[in-house]
This record gives sequence, structure tokens and C-alpha cells, in this order.
Amino acid sequence: MRYIIFSRILFAIIIFLSCKNQTDDKSVSKSIPDQQKTISSFPFSFYSTANSGNEDNCLIILKEMQQNGVTMIGPYYGHNITQCFKSASKLGMKAIYRIDLIGQDNKNPINFTSTPINDAPNYAEIKQQVKTTIQNIVNDPDLNNAVAWWAVSPEELRYWRKNEMNYLTNLKKAILEVENELNLKHRLLMMYEPNNRKAADLVNIGKYGLDVQMRGVYGNGIDDPNWPNIIEFGTQAVYQSSNDLKNLGGVTLNLNKDYSSSLNEEQAKSLIRVAAYVALINGAKGIQIWSWATRAGLSKENRDKQVAAYMSVSNDLNGKLHLANIFMQGHKNQDKSLFTITSGTATENLKFELWDYNNSKYLFLINTSLNKKVSINSLLNLNFQKNEFIEGFSNNTFKMQSNNTFSLDIDPLSIIILKFS
Repeated sequence: MRYIIFSRILFAIIIFLSCKNQTDDKSVSKSIPDQQKTISSFPFSFYSTANSGNEDNCLIILKEMQQNGVTMIGPYYGHNITQCFKSASKLGMKAIYRIDLIGQDNKNPINFTSTPINDAPNYAEIKQQVKTTIQNIVNDPDLNNAVAWWAVSPEELRYWRKNEMNYLTNLKKAILEVENELNLKHRLLMMYEPNNRKAADLVNIGKYGLDVQMRGVYGNGIDDPNWPNIIEFGTQAVYQSSNDLKNLGGVTLNLNKDYSSSLNEEQAKSLIRVAAYVALINGAKGIQIWSWATRAGLSKENRDKQVAAYMSVSNDLNGKLHLANIFMQGHKNQDKSLFTITSGTATENLKFELWDYNNSKYLFLINTSLNKKVSINSLLNLNFQKNEFIEGFSNNTFKMQSNNTFSLDIDPLSIIILKFS
């Protein structure tokens, strides 16, 4: 179950990765070091993409998404839509496939309630079901081409429940054994994690065999001034745990219910972008959006607007600017002395991080306020010859003073990226 707080603006993100060979049982507790360095694009996906199931409709929707930097589709709840997977294959997009296993009654899916899972079959039965699932994928050329990762079902398994960790261990072991027997590359195993889990929690469950962990980072809405911190702290937990485990960590953002009258369309788009960038600068290695499908309280019109806002971020990452390189191959600079705010107004609304990539440094400045401008006077202890605004993020002129200081105004819900090389 998801712990989702539906306020005016809520968010969610996630993660995605490339395939790597793993063929022995030791991989259940083994991590994948530096895997993100092999990824040329930033993993970006929507749950339940084009869930009508019509292949022509899927193809139209997926083409637009691909043109805007979306790289994957899925997972899908309750079913896996093969028509959309076939469309993804034609376009060269990838998909995430939920492995839904039947419980001990041989009829219903494994149960997940507030009590521990108690109806998981034994290992032999788990392996047989996994083998049937994987063989069905492999036997269909389109599905085999599209499916890149497996998703754990049920999700949100709890490390303090021994039987749930036994289930996860058996599931991962079965996947590895079947892939090995069929001489297949390992498709990474990922699981959605709820937005109340700390870094230690993510480590405690990730060590049981998760290649990818996607943690919800839902804010409490624009009326809660703490929403940027919720996203920031949640992503930092993912970043810390993935560094400890050497697996891939991403975040899940979500579509909000219909906008209130107090939030105009431009503000809504900007707020979505700001939420995504707060997660990005704090180390998310992928973003997943819950969900493309409409639901109660979310009209198709507003769904489409929010999807477009998120796609503007995926386009920044995988389109012309290709900021994916910074976040997938660069790293956060932990030396906080390199950038110092010496004075300014409304700086409590400012989120910033310095990233290193390809002999350059990128300073991300984000004003999270809905209506307050941030004005800063700053000291940057960097001695580079060239500095510039990244195209598309500001029309301001920028010049360092001789003493390495600069002044800058940042409009409400705005993102500025400065490059130093």
C-alpha cells in the first residue's frame, strides 16, 4: 500500500538502470558498483503509461514521451499491458514488468496486508512461477526487447518481517537461477519503497537483493512550507543508502489531484519542476511518476498538464541540454565551503547543491517559494576562467567580481544553473 498524502501538490519519483550480468546466488547480497556510469540517459518513467491497452493509442502516447526524454514505461498495477510493451519495443523504449506470483491457494496473488505475508509458496513453486513468467517474456521478441527490469510484487516489503525477507530472497534467487539457466542477462530487480523510510531502513531491506530502490518523496502540498524539505530529506536517504549498498536509488514523485483555484497553471508547472529538481540535485539517479492513469479527483485535462510539466524535466535531462550526464556520471561536491551565501533575503526558501562533472562545476540554485523572490550575495571559492548560465534556465547576465563574489535574484519557483569551467 502507498502512504500518499493527497494535498494540493504531491510528488513522487524513481529509478531505472541498465542491465548487468549476475548469475550466482552470491548476487542476492552483492551490489552493482558504479552502474550508473554506464547509463547514457537518465531513467525516467511513468506508472501505468497509456493504460488503455490499445496498441495504436500506446504508440501515439509513447512517441510523444520519447521525444520529450521519457525512457521507460511501467510498472503497471494488477496487469502488465503487452500492447504498450510492444509499442515500446518498436520505439526502442524500455519497460518495467511486475512479477506477480500466485499464493499458496494456487488461485490468488500473494497477499499483502498490515500483517506479514503468510501465503507465499515454497521456493520450488516460486522458481517455477518465475520461470514461466520469464520464458513467456523471452518467447515474445517484442516483450523480450522491451522488458528491462523486474518489479517486486507486492511492493513495500518490510525488513523486520522475516517471512517477507525470505520471500524477497527466494524471489531474487529464483530470478538469477532462471536467467542463468536460460543464458540471459540479468534484468535488475527493483521495488517501490514508501516515503517514511530512512536511509538505514533502505539499507536493511536493500541488502536482501534489490538492485534498484525507488522511494516515494511526496511533499505535503503548497500549504505546508516544509514540502521542499520532505523531498530533500527523502532523496538524501536514497542517495546515502545507494552509496552504502552500491545499488541504484531513485525517487517517485506523483501527480496531484486537480489544482485548486489558488494555483495558476504556470505556478503548477513550475512547482512540479522545482520538486523534481530538488530531488535531482540531492542525488536521485532516476525519476518515476505515479501515475499516468487518471483517478478520482484527477481529471484528464489536469493529468495531461502535469504529465507535460514532468516531461519538460525529462527533456532537460535527455534532450538538447542532456543534463543526464551531470547526474548520472558526475557527483555531488561535499565541500560546502566552495559556495557561501554572505547575505540575502528569503534565503530560507533556497535549495542549492554544487555538482562536479567533466572538469566543470555546476551550481544549482532553486527558489522553492511560491511568491517570494530570493536575493543573494554569494562567495564562490572557485578559480575558473569561464562562467555562464545554462541555456534555458535564466535570461540574466552573470559575471563574477574580482573577489569571487556575485549577486543574483531568483524569482519564485525558479531554477538557475551556473556552470564554471
